[in-house]
Amino acid sequence: MHTRFYSGWGVRTVASGEVRYNPMSYHNGSIWPHDNAFLTQGLARYGHKSGIHHIFDGLVRATTYMEHRRIPELYCGFRRRPAAAPRCILPRAHPRPWAAGAPFWMLQAMLGLHFDHAARAESC
Repeated sequence: MHTRFYSGWGVRTVASGEVRYNPMSYHNGSIWPHDNAFLTQGLARYGHKSGIHHIFDGLVRATTYMEHRRIPELYCGFRRRPAAAPRCILPRAHPRPWAAGAPFWMLQAMLGLHFDHAARAESC
C-alpha cells in the first residue's frame, strides 16, 4: 500500500520511480481493476482489511468519474489529486466483464464471504 504502488485510484502494475514506470503504459504503471480485485483477495487471506478498504475506495471513487459509472478495463496510474479525474489510457476505455466484476470480488474479500460450491451441489 506504499504510495509508490497505490495511487489513490488503485494499485499500479509497476511502482512509480521504477525505470520502466509509465502511468500511461498498458502494463508499466496503469491500474487494472481486476488485478486490484486479486490483490484484495490476498490481503483478506492474510488479514490486512485496511488495505482492502483503500483499494475498494480508490476504485469506487475512480468509477464516479467514468462515463455511465462503467469501470474500464484499465486506467492511468497517475497519483490521485483533489478535483482531478483519473485518465483513461484508451480514448474509449471499454468496460470488460472482469473489470465489472472487480468490485463484487472486493466486497467478498471485505466481508469475508466464502462460497462452498461442493456443498451446494450435494444439497440439490
